Amino acid sequence: MNTVLDKKKIARSFSRASSTYEKAAIIQKAVLEEHLDRLKFTRIEPHRILDLGSGTGIGSEQLQKRYRKSNVVAIDIAQGMLQAHQKKLSRFANRTKLCCADLDKLPLAENSVDLIFSNLALQWSNDIEGALREILRVLRTGGLLSFTTVGPDTLKELRDAWSKVDNEVHIHDFMDMHVIGDMLIRQGFGAPVLDVDRYTLTYPDIHTLVHDLKRLGATNASTHRPKAVPDRNILKKLEMVYVTQDDGKLPLTYEIIYAHAWVPEKTMRPQDGSTVSRFPVAGIKRRT
Repeated sequence: MNTVLDKKKIARSFSRASSTYEKAAIIQKAVLEEHLDRLKFTRIEPHRILDLGSGTGIGSEQLQKRYRKSNVVAIDIAQGMLQAHQKKLSRFANRTKLCCADLDKLPLAENSVDLIFSNLALQWSNDIEGALREILRVLRTGGLLSFTTVGPDTLKELRDAWSKVDNEVHIHDFMDMHVIGDMLIRQGFGAPVLDVDRYTLTYPDIHTLVHDLKRLGATNASTHRPKAVPDRNILKKLEMVYVTQDDGKLPLTYEIIYAHAWVPEKTMRPQDGSTVSRFPVAGIKRRT
């Protein structure tokens, strides 16, 4: 069953986590650093940047430092995250605009952005291909989409443990890298490049693990999520079936997809991704 996400729940969870997010965001910061480092290999001098799913603004600040002549629009669904970002804005206040919006419905004009940077946000979309279509709409020709998201092995240990406790939906569905690559091509992006890396955190017990996810705001937002919050007895059952490492610690895997793609000069044929040249019908001549 495909997960349908409750966007209001997502906004509430991340808003509540705005004061604890940065201390808990170990994987998120490591991925952000690697993501930013990969931009060094792209030749682009953007005038306007969209930081999509900007959170507390760590990425926006780094983008402003790297592209000093650019203006950044930081979009996040959680008002609390934007408020935390606002408190750190003094240095770049005149070149950064904050906007509370859903990544599935961007409040931006067509062809208005040169670079869209999104770090670990697309997994919160209910329609990733639709979100990519929106991104393509607002990017200018020659513009760059650079993003990270999570793959299907993310939280696999926790997913497996929950499957032994009950039949409820506890972990969202995450999309495979190859499926996302196909979506980029179908929507008309050019030269997509995707690869995967994996990170593993370890925890001493299930309470610490669950609390860490809550501090991130990464809680269960499925519309089919259990109504009751897991109590101590349920968590104890979960810990008993959790597959531990040799040292007794609980591992938690993150499968990270790194991707970038360009808006090409030529349109792409949706069914196979091949390049299609445009020319006037009058230019077609019969060969003799």
